[in-house]
Amino acid sequence: MIPRWLVAVVVVCFLISGMTGLVYEVVWSRYLGFFIGASTYAHTVVLATFMGGLALGNRFLGRRADQSGNLLRFYGILEIGIGVYCALFPTLFPLLGDGYVAVGRLVGPDSAAILPMKLLLGVVAVLPPTILMGGTLPVLGKYLIRRESDVGSKIGSLYFINTAGAVAGCFLAGFVLIEALGLELSMIAAAAVNLAVGLLFLLLGS
Repeated sequence: MIPRWLVAVVVVCFLISGMTGLVYEVVWSRYLGFFIGASTYAHTVVLATFMGGLALGNRFLGRRADQSGNLLRFYGILEIGIGVYCALFPTLFPLLGDGYVAVGRLVGPDSAAILPMKLLLGVVAVLPPTILMGGTLPVLGKYLIRRESDVGSKIGSLYFINTAGAVAGCFLAGFVLIEALGLELSMIAAAAVNLAVGLLFLLLGS
């Protein structure tokens, strides 16, 4: 039987995880808008990669959750991975431009491959943390669900909690954080939250 206080901690942290996820999505869209040169393409790349990464993480990390002997620790590692990558993202982002320039010199500035190459680089930049995010739901679901009859209701509840956090994160990024802190500090602030959540779960799982 999981203590109620621990269930409450899990729920609150998953709400916060959903919030930071949408902060990243909004900030990534702004970054890639500068890189690709068109906000429509940038939003499309981020949204498609975000959903694809969640699906991949759900599938492959969900299987790992079935084999994990310490799900709280596993979740903490996922959150720390997300936080570390996103904290480094503002530093790594210029590498997209370097890669684009290097390949652009080979194919020429008028090549039809220029735009697809930019889109592909955008996908590569955003995909790793979204895969980790995709693993969080099955890991916590595996931890909280002890009876097969509870699968539908508890997974639905977790998804609702995460989505509620996502709505809050979208508002926070779009109307507060970016205006107050700028893109880089908004990304780092969200990453710090993921790192704090991850460390908390490592402690809970120890």
